[in-house]
Amino acid sequence: MSPRHIDARLPWACAVLVVALTLCRPVASEKGLVKPGNCPRHVLPSSRCVWNQTDECVSDAECSGVAKCCSTGCAKFCVMPLYTACEQQLKFSLRRSRALTGEAARRVRIPDCTPDGQFRPVQCDPVKEICWCVDDNGFERAGTRARSLELTNCSRQDDCASVNCPHVGPYSFS
Repeated sequence: MSPRHIDARLPWACAVLVVALTLCRPVASEKGLVKPGNCPRHVLPSSRCVWNQTDECVSDAECSGVAKCCSTGCAKFCVMPLYTACEQQLKFSLRRSRALTGEAARRVRIPDCTPDGQFRPVQCDPVKEICWCVDDNGFERAGTRARSLELTNCSRQDDCASVNCPHVGPYSFS
């Protein structure tokens, strides 16, 4: 194996390791352990609480496994966390890359998420050495692929770069 191949893999391997450590490890805060994921957003106003409930937990550290300590508005309970689309795709991609070996593991695309769990506007594939722009749901925006991050232009979207262009009829004419 040439040094060029080893150097090309090193940034990818480091990126996977950093992402895995960031997403999979609990974070310490002034309140104690904070586990990854989000609490459900449905919170009742205290006036709607039917009976006086006591808190099951105070912090995530008191919840077993991956469960988080979340408030219902009436009390705090240990519940399964919710993940954004980017976080779900990231967890799936990391699990898949760990299950594969060699070149197949390297080819698993790892999404790039912001700290609050949203897709970064530009995603890159270090193996294919291309970058592209994505929408809020992580879908590629047509006509935005480029050979590097610096060349990617998200304002230069081509409306008809996709196979199913809405402006072109079934026989490639409008």
